[in-house]
Parts: sequence; C-alpha cells; structure tokens
Amino acid sequence: MTETDEYAHGSVEKLDSEPINLDFTQDELPELKEGRPYISEARRWIISWENGAAPYEFTRSGDVLFNGTPTACVKSTDTPTEGYLFQHFAAAQFRSKRVRFSSHVKTKSAEKGAWLRVSAYDTLGNDLVWKYSERSVRGTTDWTKLEVEFDVPQDAYVIAIGADLSGGGEMYLGGLKFDVIGEAHNHHRELLPGISLYKAVDDGWLLERAEHEVSIPDRPGRGIKLLPVAPGPQMKSSVAVRLSSFPLNRELTFSCLLRGTRCGQKVKVYVYAYDSNWKSRLQSCSHISTDHKDWTSFETTFVAPSASERLHIWIVSFAAQPAYITQPSLKVGLESYHSRQYNTNFTTPSEPKATKVAEAHYKAAARAIRNGEEGTVTFPIPGPYRGQVPISFTLETKPRAALLGYEIKKREDGLNWIAEVRVKPPEKGVIISWKSKVLIRGESEDNESAVTSTEQAHVAQWLRSTKCVQSDDPQISEKAHELSKKSKNIEEYVRNVIEFTSKNRGKKGKRFDSLDAKTAIDAGGSCTSRANLAAALLRANRIPARTVSHLPTWMRSYFFEHWLVEYWHPERGWTWLEPTLAKVQPAANEIIVLAVSSPDDEDKCNDPLHLRYLMPGGAYLSGCELSEELMMAPIIKKVTGPNIATELAEIRGTNSEIETLFETALQNFHFTALQKHYSDQSKVETDEVTAAIYEGNATELSNFLRGMRASRLT
Repeated sequence: MTETDEYAHGSVEKLDSEPINLDFTQDELPELKEGRPYISEARRWIISWENGAAPYEFTRSGDVLFNGTPTACVKSTDTPTEGYLFQHFAAAQFRSKRVRFSSHVKTKSAEKGAWLRVSAYDTLGNDLVWKYSERSVRGTTDWTKLEVEFDVPQDAYVIAIGADLSGGGEMYLGGLKFDVIGEAHNHHRELLPGISLYKAVDDGWLLERAEHEVSIPDRPGRGIKLLPVAPGPQMKSSVAVRLSSFPLNRELTFSCLLRGTRCGQKVKVYVYAYDSNWKSRLQSCSHISTDHKDWTSFETTFVAPSASERLHIWIVSFAAQPAYITQPSLKVGLESYHSRQYNTNFTTPSEPKATKVAEAHYKAAARAIRNGEEGTVTFPIPGPYRGQVPISFTLETKPRAALLGYEIKKREDGLNWIAEVRVKPPEKGVIISWKSKVLIRGESEDNESAVTSTEQAHVAQWLRSTKCVQSDDPQISEKAHELSKKSKNIEEYVRNVIEFTSKNRGKKGKRFDSLDAKTAIDAGGSCTSRANLAAALLRANRIPARTVSHLPTWMRSYFFEHWLVEYWHPERGWTWLEPTLAKVQPAANEIIVLAVSSPDDEDKCNDPLHLRYLMPGGAYLSGCELSEELMMAPIIKKVTGPNIATELAEIRGTNSEIETLFETALQNFHFTALQKHYSDQSKVETDEVTAAIYEGNATELSNFLRGMRASRLT
C-alpha cells in the first residue's frame, strides 16, 4: 500500500477512543491534508492503494444519497488494482467484546467487487484480526447491507474499519455503524499471526515456492499464492505457519478460504504437533477439492495433546497451476482431552467417483548404432480402455529434424494402441516425447466391468505359464497352495495374494536382476516384479490374470512406469489389483493405462532387441521398443525415469452429459485412428483444449471436441 505517516497508522496521540464521522459530514483539518494525498476530505478517513499503481479517488457524493444524507465515494483511476477506505481508532474500550461493523454499499461498474474489511493490531503492529464481510457486491447494484462480526482480542491496540474496492468502478458507502453486540467468547481466542508476518521463525509464516499477494483474484486484501510447480521430486508449492505458543488439550480450529485455477484442483492441509525432541504427537491430512470460480471454505478442528511444544500447519499444492489462500484463522476453543484418529493416508483420493482429465508425459532417448542410420521407436500409448478415452495426442523430438514421421495404430491383439515413430538420430541421439490428455471415468467402489461373451471366450489364454509369469514354477505353486488354504473364496484369495506381494522382500543374498515372477519370489523387486508375481500366483490357482503398465496420477515425481494386475472375476469381469500397495480395485480415475500384456508379450520378455531398453523380465511393448538400428542414448537427465501423469481437472455434469462427453471423445479418437496419425496440434489449439478442460464443464467440453473434429474435416 502507499506510504503513510503516524497519522495514517494511528499514533497514540491521535487515536480516537471510538470510530467517528461515520456519516462523513465532518471536514478534515486542512493542515493535516497538506502533502498527504491519502488523507481524505472527511475527518479521520484514509484512502490507500497498492504501491506503484494508479490511485483511487475519494469524494463525498451529494448526487448519490443514502436516506437523504451524502455518501462516501471511492472511484478508480487509470489502471486500478485495489482501493481501501478506512479509519483507525483505539481498541481499549472494545477489548474482549464482540463487535459488528456494518454499512450499506452501492456500486457502479465494480469490476471485481466491493467488501467491508476489519482488522485489529497489537502494539507492534502485528495482525490479530483480519476479516472481510462474507458477502460482496459486484457490477452495478443498488444499496446492499454488508456486515462483519468479530471478537476483539484482549491484547488489541488498534482497530481499523473500512471497505475495499477491487479493480475498476465506483463504490458508495452510507449508513455506517459500529456496535458492541456482546461479550467475546474467550474460548474462541484468535491465535494465528496475520499473514503479513512472513518470516522463517516460530510464530510466523514460512513460504516455500509461494508468495505474498497484495491483491488476489476477485477478493480484496492480502492473501498467499501457491505457485505452479513442474513435475519432479520436489513437486509441491507450500506455505506453513509454525507456532511455539498454543494451548494444550484444547480444541483448535484452523480455517481459511481456498481457490484454484482449474475445476477440482486439489490442495492438502497437514497439521503436525511435536514434543521437545521432535517426536510426533499429532498428524492429520485433509484433502480439499477447490473451485476455479468461487472460494472454497475449509475448516478442521484438532487437539494438541500434552507434551506438544511445536505446532505446524502446512497448506500444500502439487499442481501445475497456481492456487490462492486468504483469511487464514486459528482459534482456541473448549477444553478437550479427546484423542481422535486422524487421517494419515496422504494418497487417498478425495473424490474417487469423479470424472477427470489427466495428462500423460512419456519420453525415450535413442541413437543409431551406425551413425546416420534411421530406425523406429515404438511406444505403448493410451487408447480407449475401460473408462478412459484419449482426447489429444502430441509428439515431438529434440532435435526436431530427427523426426521423419509417425503413425498410431491398434495392435493385432485388438486391445492395445501404439505409436510407431521413425527417426534419424544425430550422433548423440534423439529424445522423443509424447503427451496425451485422457478422459477418465470415475468408477463405483465395486469397480465392475461388464462380462462379455467375447471376453469370456478369450480369458483362458491368461491362465498359461510364460517366461515372466512362471505360474508352473514349483516354488510359486507351493506359495499359491499355501495362500489358498487360508482363503474361503476368490476374493479372500486375491487379498491374500496382494498382501504377500506387497510385503515380500525375498531371501537374503538373492540378486534382483530380472523382473520375472520367479526372481520376485526369491528377491522381492520392483512394482513390475510384484505384478508378475501376483499374476503367477493367481494363475497357479486357476484364476486368469494379466499385468497392466500405466502411469498413475498420484506419483509426485518422474519414474518409468507403474504396474498393476487385472484378474478375471466370474461375475465382474476384469478387476484391478494393486500388488505393490495391497489395494483391491484402486481408484480408476488415477490411472492412465498404456498396455495390457498378453501371454505372447510375456514370452518376449528376454528377446535381445527388447532388452536394449528394458530390464529382463518385463513384457514386450509394456514400455518403448527399439528397432535393430537403434540403441538407448543416455541423454535424458531424469535418472529415475522420464515419465509422469498429472491430473488436470475434474469434469462436472449430469450423468447424461458425462455419457455424451465420452461418446464424443470416442468418436474423435476413432476419427483420428482412421487417419492413421495425429496431426500435431498447434500451440493455439493445445491451449484451447487445456482451457476447455480447466473449465470442467462436460457439455462445453463436448461442444469443443465436436468443433475440433469439424475443423480438421475442413
């Protein structure tokens, strides 16, 4: 805000004991106005605006009256940001009281809106209260009454009341009142330091990849912006408040307003309490699905148990888009010794039934064995499968000149889709990367897929033993028999299998040098190993099972791929299992399927060409494959793997609108498949697709996809 002096701050010599001139009829002393553009013509009222921005004008309007009396007018000039009309007065006689500030507000072409604002400060100028009216007015409106109630803290020194105009337009104030309405609820004392205190110390705010915003979208005043982050090991933007002074065994309620920039954007709030040795005394995690058009109110209540000495509250975003926080509050409530069971499963999806769009990123690097030769890199890519339909696909190479062409097509198995990319790499190699935005249907807890006669006829092929799913291996057969004796039915056996695969670490001294099931039972291994082992144990008990390579949206950093297993349930059909995390039917809207492996794919797990890019024991075309002219090039910087999937937005609509969207997306995909290749979208079109997805409206996205197909036809 603009620079002010002791008058504007409210020095002890100049503080009034209560608010004055609420009808704006008293004139300010001319000598006080001299050289101070922020001091208005009405006594005690101050007008302020953001540093470096165009000022806001204050006048007493005789043209716009309220109950026959003049009103205060705040008007924007030039390029407006935020204007604030306010006055300070002493808090002494209002301490430990509940007060209400109210005003009638009228606006003309108010671009972003007008709010009432109140605040209270201690003797050091620290925020004790910072609050807006719950309602606002925007555009051109008639008189609307707004009000704010708050408890004045016992250590309050100054109170400020006023109104904010955000953006351009005009705001008129009339009928202002400031009333004591009762005693403050002492057990609701505010504890949180104001968000102006940004410092990495106790009892203050700590920002990591976040920044202080003087003005935030469609909300006046101060807030916090969580910056967008790129996928990677540190894929988060966070802000925390750390307190060393707080009551024990009392209810503590943290609340704030949150807003994203895309439909259904997720934010997490973590609460931790530690003792003097940094041993955890309390931990909880809340998942919030924010909106991009309205503010989401969040509140959580917890109790810091005995021996707690430090309290940390973290607000975290993992998204590639910004998020905003305002009006954070922490209040102490009633005495409580109740110990709650807090949620500590940080990967639980907040809305498992929601329809979403996620984006898969995939990279590979290759170079020619003999310089100057051409070759082909073949990728598994998302296709229509279960509840997923791709709605866009783009591919590029670095350097661009290395790309000779590519096409997409369905494999002979009739299930999987691939992209065959023809390249002529330079001496150091070429990086090929593709991106695909995929529509994913949220499923019910049963996660059932319909059993068709065609599937029933072909399911028996996933019973035989293969080179990486060795279901006839004696050790695997013995373990399958052992697990079956503990199981009363197929569901119980399945759960026993994934409990074993998730915990199996193998035998000491056994080498992990292959991804196949036989090595996995001896040496443990990766998610691929566990999927192969789970499939082998299921087949050994005459249950058809197959492995599925995919990219999950819950992974917060780059990796290669993840694997799960599908088993055939005689009543439900193919049912997903998570053999690494021991989950039956993991959330469908967190998975982008790349490849469903056939027994023939499994038997090619050790072919020499296959091993040029993948470790032994992984099914053919579950990852990328190189032609005989190419070999892997070590030019990708991400050592742990270059691939990731990220959630973009939730898509909202009626059941009928969602069904229409999926039908439209499927038509678009088949139209593209008939063309044999994707025409890479221009940046403009790609941005338009992203914008349509972020809106999260099923009907609007359907209409956009139809228009996109029509434009390609012409």
